[in-house]
Amino acid sequence: MNGLNRKNGVRLGADSGGSDVQHTSARLLTIVSEGVGMDVSKLKGTVGLLAVFLIASFSSNAEQIIHSSGFLFVTTFSGGKPYNPECSTNAVKIRLCSDDRWAFEILPVHGRGDILYGKQDQICMGYDGIDNYFVYYTEAAIAVKNGRPEVVGTKPIKSQPQTAYISPGMFPFVPYDDQKRCQALWLMYISGRYIKSSNSDTFPLPWLAVRYRLDAYGFRVKNDVFSDTLRIPKQLIFIRDEQLDLNDTRELARPELDIDILPKQKFQEDLALRKTNWKNAQVAGRLETTAFTNINECALPLASKFEFSTWAESVPLRRYVLQITNVSVQEVSSDSAKDPFLPPVLAELFVTDSRFRLRDSNRTVSAINYQMVEGENWLPKDSSKLNKIFKLYVNTPEFASGNKVKNSQGMRRLFIIIFLMALTIVPLVFLWKFGRKKKQL
Repeated sequence: MNGLNRKNGVRLGADSGGSDVQHTSARLLTIVSEGVGMDVSKLKGTVGLLAVFLIASFSSNAEQIIHSSGFLFVTTFSGGKPYNPECSTNAVKIRLCSDDRWAFEILPVHGRGDILYGKQDQICMGYDGIDNYFVYYTEAAIAVKNGRPEVVGTKPIKSQPQTAYISPGMFPFVPYDDQKRCQALWLMYISGRYIKSSNSDTFPLPWLAVRYRLDAYGFRVKNDVFSDTLRIPKQLIFIRDEQLDLNDTRELARPELDIDILPKQKFQEDLALRKTNWKNAQVAGRLETTAFTNINECALPLASKFEFSTWAESVPLRRYVLQITNVSVQEVSSDSAKDPFLPPVLAELFVTDSRFRLRDSNRTVSAINYQMVEGENWLPKDSSKLNKIFKLYVNTPEFASGNKVKNSQGMRRLFIIIFLMALTIVPLVFLWKFGRKKKQL
């Protein structure tokens, strides 16, 4: 790929298959047909295989973005058999750049038997080369009834606050999506880059809430990854490795944990589960990419499968199957101002920003919270506005606690309530719908 300028791009928003993409695809089709004598009309009827033939030269003052689109099917199992009501179909769009930036967009397709049927969800995750941004948009109106959140109706996305999460680096720390669809796509597309950049074959199990789950640690990743720029994994196997365990004090001091959000006892229980129930060399998850294409001398997946299980069962608990139906290349003008890898701000957002963290003997701050309005630009970590909020958290006892989050007045209390509700809303929706009696994923 050509050299890329991280400051430039266009806002692709929810539709990465817009007119400029179609124009580029049409131009590429013309180049291909003229170069190898193929019939363009026949090519237009072939989905998913076009990328094999994409050969084009772009001007040096432009970016190239690879677009993939298709479907991600999620199936939950019970006793080794598909638990049919919890099968999930999701339209997905993936954008990749050779300079490590990337973005996912997921549009769940709710069936008639789903309590979210007729409601639009849009899940976005993007990495700008520095930080990871996540937004979960939904039309589901939520209210607390009998002490638990419930779906009570439909509201347009723009008419109600939505949830966002920012974390430093490439790893998907976000805890909100209970089906972990973004994490599955991250494993299929980005994990190879992460392994290379971290120079390590171990990282927390991404399908668990790694900020709050000590049983997500202590696993190594046996990996087979392409050596090109994108470093797409051919295979990943997550294997329990007791040699990666730390003593209890150091386990509780892992910098990735939000130790102030939940009681210390919860972390200790997760640690005991990992050290007692997971057997050494036991496989926790497996990813295989079964079909590839090549574009700009890089391998790109057309079909992938990922499964994970619990310590108690060797059969899968959940399976993700990716089927890509279209691949294209977009040339983006270098004079565009928007970064196409940041999620669009389509509504008011309640943001949990975990780039700001502090832990010492007296204070623990795992994140700061603030609001964004529709159309507002994402702020970098070094912005004066965010650093003022961070100083407020550090210097105000009600905002920083050594053991657990304390009740306080004003914005901090509001955001903690919203944060905890966001962790439970989607799981409780599925519990209500299916009457599921399973162990926590």
